[in-house]
Amino acid sequence: YRNAADPSQELGARRTDSVSLSATSRLGERLRAKAFVQYYEDHDGPQANGLLTSRQYNCAAGASGATLNWFCGRLPQLPDAAYGANVGVDQAFRTNFIDNAIGASSLFPPIVSGAGLERHALQATLRIDYEFAGGLTLQWLSALADSKMQTITDLDLTDSVAVPNPNFGRIPGVRSFVNWLGFVSQTDSSSSHELRLGSADSGRFRWTFGLNSSRQESANTPPFEGPFGGDRQLSYTVRDPRTEAAFGAVYFDMGERFTLSTEARYQRDRIRDELRNSPVVLEKTFDSFTPRIILDFKPGANRTYYASWARGIRPGAFNANLTAFSPTIQAEITRLSGASLAVDQEQLDSFEIGAKLAALEGRLSFSGAAYYGNWTNQHVGSNVPIVNPATGR
Repeated sequence: YRNAADPSQELGARRTDSVSLSATSRLGERLRAKAFVQYYEDHDGPQANGLLTSRQYNCAAGASGATLNWFCGRLPQLPDAAYGANVGVDQAFRTNFIDNAIGASSLFPPIVSGAGLERHALQATLRIDYEFAGGLTLQWLSALADSKMQTITDLDLTDSVAVPNPNFGRIPGVRSFVNWLGFVSQTDSSSSHELRLGSADSGRFRWTFGLNSSRQESANTPPFEGPFGGDRQLSYTVRDPRTEAAFGAVYFDMGERFTLSTEARYQRDRIRDELRNSPVVLEKTFDSFTPRIILDFKPGANRTYYASWARGIRPGAFNANLTAFSPTIQAEITRLSGASLAVDQEQLDSFEIGAKLAALEGRLSFSGAAYYGNWTNQHVGSNVPIVNPATGR
């Protein structure tokens, strides 16, 4: 797309360069190993975004008064002039943000040089299998990932060169027009390790048990340049969840037609949010037990009927925005809404029955299912208007 704000620029360009290596090894008759590693870089230009604004609303959608606050009918086709963004990165922006003269970001040295996105990432996996006599298998799985990303983008998605900046000449270094240019740095790293021990696949009674541990850490800084100059946005959040789990499954063929599958997982999630350059650290541990039971009935080679029950858990979280308020206001929000700093885990109990059928030597197949779920403690955001008890407003 040609940038309507600067016809010499194009929007939406993307390029990825990657290199990968995969290796497998058979160390004797019973031991096998496989490793994979990949490194890649994304080099993307400015985003190709167009913006529908409130000035283009065309109806009130039944609301009282004559206020146009909805689109009715087909959404309008954006003209080419709508794909415009002020993404010029001048020397002042380079000095202040990319070279970090104002201390906007300290996550890692700059990897982006102009508008767009730059990402450098590494991924690796390792799998080791050992088969004992009798078909018993021991398996080790590991995965690692690490990425660094920086992006420079026009935050208001419009060409605002014609909008004069009232702060020009009053605040040193600001542009002559209103512009919002964002500079985001973000890091993400994760690791996962799992040990499994399982029986042979043959036989009426089969089982598997294992242990799992995973960790993820992410952080970002969102400084930006606005009509009033550069905002350092030094306060950023580091998310550091850690999970340990034990799991197991048992499968039993009850005769030739029925198979009973029972699975379970015990999991402990430690959720931690650290607000950098702030004394606030939010941390809580959530324990969960998630079973699943499935009964299969196969009266023939081409017919399967099943019923299942399962419980799913989504770990808890935090209402981190409450930390910005005084204890008095926090207590008032809790009184009005029931919201607290820590949010309980979500829980879903789901029930399913279904059938899978085939005919005409497999050329015709049919499957159908019915579901029912009971979902509690849903994580749903809401706005709560309050009156400050201290001021009455």
